[in-house]
Formats: sequence, C-alpha cells, structure tokens
Amino acid sequence: MRVSRDEALGRAGALLRVGDLAGVAQIATQLLSADPRDVKALHLAGIVAMNARRYGAAHQYLSRAVALNPRDATLQSDLGLTFLKANLPDQAEIALSRALALKPDLAAAQINLASTLARLGRFAEGVPLARKAITSQPTSPDALLALGAALSGLDEIEETIAAYRQAVSLAPNRPDLHAELGSALMSMGDIGGSKAAFLEAIRLQPDEGEWWLRLSRLPNAGLDQQALRDRYEAARDPLQRSAMGFALARALDESGDKLAAIEMFIAANGAKRATFTYDDAETEADFVSMEAVFTEEMFRANQDAGSRDVTPIFILGMPRSGTSLVEQILACHPEVFGGGELLAMGSEIHRAAGFPGTAPRLAALVPSLTKSQVTEIGDSYVARLRKLSPNARHITDKLPGNFARIGLIALALPNAKIIHVRRNPADNCVSIFKNEFGSLHTYAYDLTELGKYHRHYQRLMAHWHRVLPGRILDIDYEALVAEPEAESRRLIAHCGLEWSDECLKFFNARRSVRTVSAAQVRRPIYRDSIGIAERYGSALVPLLEALGQGGNA
Repeated sequence: MRVSRDEALGRAGALLRVGDLAGVAQIATQLLSADPRDVKALHLAGIVAMNARRYGAAHQYLSRAVALNPRDATLQSDLGLTFLKANLPDQAEIALSRALALKPDLAAAQINLASTLARLGRFAEGVPLARKAITSQPTSPDALLALGAALSGLDEIEETIAAYRQAVSLAPNRPDLHAELGSALMSMGDIGGSKAAFLEAIRLQPDEGEWWLRLSRLPNAGLDQQALRDRYEAARDPLQRSAMGFALARALDESGDKLAAIEMFIAANGAKRATFTYDDAETEADFVSMEAVFTEEMFRANQDAGSRDVTPIFILGMPRSGTSLVEQILACHPEVFGGGELLAMGSEIHRAAGFPGTAPRLAALVPSLTKSQVTEIGDSYVARLRKLSPNARHITDKLPGNFARIGLIALALPNAKIIHVRRNPADNCVSIFKNEFGSLHTYAYDLTELGKYHRHYQRLMAHWHRVLPGRILDIDYEALVAEPEAESRRLIAHCGLEWSDECLKFFNARRSVRTVSAAQVRRPIYRDSIGIAERYGSALVPLLEALGQGGNA
C-alpha cells in the first residue's frame, strides 16, 4: 500500500518522539529519493545525522534545507545546534541569531544561543537569553542547563548549582543532566557530590563512555574495573570505545598497574585517532610560516598599532603544563579575575578574516591587516573580556593554544602580559596522552605525532622569545612546585601587582574551573606528577624518539 508524503512525515514525527532514529532515517531516505528538494525530509535527515554525531552530514542536510527555505526559524535553529555540537560556536552564533531574528520568542534558539555564548566565553550575554527561555518554558531542563552554563562562567556558584539541580528534578531520568550537575560540582571542588552525580548518570546509561570518563577524572574515583572493562569490550563505536578505554586506563593507573595502564591508554588514543585526520607536516609548515612573517622588523613597523589596554593576562603553553595552576594562583589576587579558557581571540581572528569557518592561517591573514584593523582586534577582544568582569584590573585568558597566536597578541595588545608555562617535555606529553580532549588537540592521540608537535611548539616559542625579547615570562612547572612562594611572587611582580598572601591559598578559591585539571587545582601544591614519564617503560619509546630524547626519559 502506497503511503502519502503527509502520512510518512507523520510517521517519522512519531518515531522521532520515541527515539527511533533508524526508522526516521529510512523514511527521510525514501522521501528524498522521491524529491531531493523536500525540505521536511532534509530536516529529518539532518536531525538523524546530528543525533548520530555525524555533524558533517547533518550540516549538509540542514544547509540544503535552509537554502530552500531561509525564512524557517526552526531550520536555522537546528543548523545552529549542529554547529554547536560540532564545536563551531562562531558559526552556531550566526545561524541561531538568524533564527531569533525570524522568530524572537523561539525558545530552542534562545537556549542554544545562550549555550553558544557560554562556549565563546560571553557568559553575561547568555544569562538573559536563558532566562527568557525559562519564562516561556519553565519546565524545560535544557533552558536551566543553558542558564547554569552561563552563571558558571560568571562564578555565580550557588545559582549555578541550583539551576542544575532544578534541571535534574524536572527530568531525573536524563543521564546527561546528572552528568552536567556532576561536572559543575567538580568545577566547584565538591568531589563527593560530583561522584554521586556521575554514578547516577552511569546507572541510567551504562553504555555511555562519556559518563565513565568524567567519573574517572575524580581523585580516588573507585571505578568498577570489571564492569567498565565489559562495557569497553562490548563497545563498537570508536568514540565510545575510546572514552571507556581512557576511563579504564585511568583506573588501572590509579591502582598502580602502570604497564597495563599505558597499554590501555595507547588503545584508547588509537581508537580516537582513527576517527579524524591530522597532518603533522601541515602543522610544521604553518608554524614555520609564522616565523617568516612575525619578524623583529614587522613588530618595529607596527609598534604604533594595537590597543593600549592593560586588562589581559594571557597564560599559555602546552595543555597539561600547569596553566590551570598558574591561573588559579593569579585569580586569587584581589585585582585579577580568572577568565578560564576563552575562545575570544579565535573569534576575533575569524571576524578579521571576514568569515566564521575554519580558522585562517595567521601568516596569511596578518600581513593583509591595516594598523587600524589590528587595533580593532585588540579593542574588540578587550570588550569581550570586560563582559566577564567590568571592574577587575586584570582578566586572565588561559587558553593554552594561544602560544601559536603570540605574534598577533603582541601586535594587537602590546601592553598585555604574556605568561608561558612550560614543563618537562616527556612528562608534559605523557600527561596529555593520558587525557581525552574531545575534538581538540588532534596531534595528541599518537605518541609520535604528539612528540613531533611538542618540538614544533618549542621551536615556535624560541622564535617568539627572539623577536619579542622581554615580553614573555616563562614559568617552569617544576620550579613552581619546588618553590611555590618564590615563583608565585615572581609571577605577581611580572603582572605589575602588589603581592597578596591569598595567592598561596589557590586551592581554597571559590571559583569554577572548567578544564580536565578541575580536581587537581583544588589540592595544595603536590609533586607526584613530576617524573611521570619514567613510570611507563619502553611503551613510551616512540614518544621519546620523536622528542629527540633517544628513548630516554
């Protein structure tokens, strides 16, 4: 019996409500075979792809639908959500803003734009959007999640936790809500509450690797290794297998079985590495091109450009080098606000390039900028920072990867302080290899590629020191651990601040920390992460050779 298009769409809607994505996909495919320009079928196909985490396919379907019906606010909103899930917040903001321009009261777009602005570090802008969504949909847990994310970025700790708890009370069977509550509690230092929330997420959805991974990041997590191993061995999706593998490796590591742990870390990283492409030669060429462009002559020729504002303090280096610890120390100073890992500079680079897509190569972009454009980048960046804390003397930006942007930072913000945190290369790389970073740091999931990237980074940092003498303060993690007060005083003095004893009480700070180091920075200075590369034997030979250490840690 032939089914009409309307009947097929009705059936697809019913299947979507009960979560039968395979059934929806089948109907969407049939409808698109009959008419490739069927907007509703394209929309369905996009939703299915997005839920399956196939964000490239989702973008293709939804972009085609938007092109055919650009006045449909819901289509624009779902396109924006796809960008958000794919970690492309600049593009998400554009699509979601278009959706709200078409339909200002569209709650889904308000919620997703608030979440997007939080991802961009523009937390204050997200709060009113989330509150508007809550006004129209007071029982929406997603609106409360968006509000919590925005409030967390503003360090409104009690309100953040209250929003997440309310979301859980509205939908107690949603594991993601418990997991987000757990992450919020962990960021505030409530390890016990965080563990309980993650365990509930796992109870509700034991096959989701992300919940196991988040639990494993807690100190003394007490993971059920056999249950986790069973889930790991049963997992077929490479991302799920990778997440569970990382969690299992961390459990083995914590139990003291270092050889079994590193074997599992290698397997977990390998599963993740198989899901994307990365080209080391391209990275090297990009870094070398920056050395050719950002010369002493170039800085001299542009010394009258840039914003003169003194607000920013950039804390940068490799991930897992100690940047979170340095920011926590600085953020305890009464004149400093800890901004966390901000995407603001990347957003300004995209804006200057005239498009929101893939990040432009700085070596190609910067020579085309006028002095007024360079100054505008600095002024606009500071304006974004000021929304985090209007009255603080200084605001930190702790995005480690900004080390590759030091040239532009020095041009656009010549009075900004730059703190470079460095760590023993082998220890630093092992610490990176033991962590999962989502879609970030694509060099990090293969020991050889990781070691080569670290060498590219070292070469680029040496270049910045040559062409910008005196601009960058190096803080060695090992020295900070050995002499915390002396190094902290040097840090504070470099920033032009009077000493405050509060800087030595960083582990008691009541501020949220939203990185994989969230649990560690709640502890006093500890030494047990020094020399970690020596604990894993010959498994690290590919890394050590890539670092140029000849197999010796």
